Amino acid sequence: MYKIVVLFLFLTGFTHSQSTLQVRCKQLISSNLFNEIKLDNNIIEYALCGSQPAFYVAVFDTSCTAWQTCFAGNANCKNLGNYNFEGNFRQRPEYYFAFHQNSLQNLESLDSLINVGIPDDHAFVIYTPLSFDFAAVNALHPGLGSTLTTYFGNQLVNAQMFVAFGVKGYPSSYVSDTTIVNQEIVFSSTICPNSVQTASIENIEPMNNVSVSPNPFSNVITITQSTKVNVKGVHLKNMLGEEILSTYEFEKEDKLLMNTSDIPAGIYFVEILTSDENPIVIKVMKM
Repeated sequence: MYKIVVLFLFLTGFTHSQSTLQVRCKQLISSNLFNEIKLDNNIIEYALCGSQPAFYVAVFDTSCTAWQTCFAGNANCKNLGNYNFEGNFRQRPEYYFAFHQNSLQNLESLDSLINVGIPDDHAFVIYTPLSFDFAAVNALHPGLGSTLTTYFGNQLVNAQMFVAFGVKGYPSSYVSDTTIVNQEIVFSSTICPNSVQTASIENIEPMNNVSVSPNPFSNVITITQSTKVNVKGVHLKNMLGEEILSTYEFEKEDKLLMNTSDIPAGIYFVEILTSDENPIVIKVMKM
């Protein structure tokens, strides 16, 4: 089931068009099942931070820019008591925050984030890929259990996993989806009525200047750059975000080749690091 939830947010003084938030939340990790958050079909963040049951949270400010985790002294980051802090998962700022379901410290941090850490007018989405156990979470930290049901309703008590969305300060906007079809929840909502530009990892503009071919691929991936983009390196990662291959050596001035003959078939992500430090992420498939 593909649910479209249209929220009437009583935000005044904004004249820009809305964006569309999309979340895919999966029960399994496999070559054809991957978790992701998108704005207007651009990937904000993808895959999982390990295989432990966790809450994944993305927060968007009033310009529809996603908050990011800290890495290497980045001044634009947030320290929210999450697991994936300061490069604890990917070696770059990430655009979601992971809170393990079996960590009291993580659950306390998430409870504080929902109640006091997210400012009014900021949109946020919480999702629980792989699995969710309300009884276990509530036993470990009843305060978070109460927060989740207060914001998003008692349907979460029996949920196997869920996607929950809201705009802080607008209780009527809080919605959740617990309907699993084909081992996934697919959620969509309008978001950020004052949005003028999304802050996506999969940046459309550089895509005109960086190409990855072929896709699907077999034994070699070729990354072609322009001088405007100036690719500094390329990482190939699996659906858990684990690095499989990396390279910084260009075979030619404008081309970088990655030997993929030894990796199995499946879905991967090519993460391209550029001179402006904004990574480009492209989903690829090995046949």
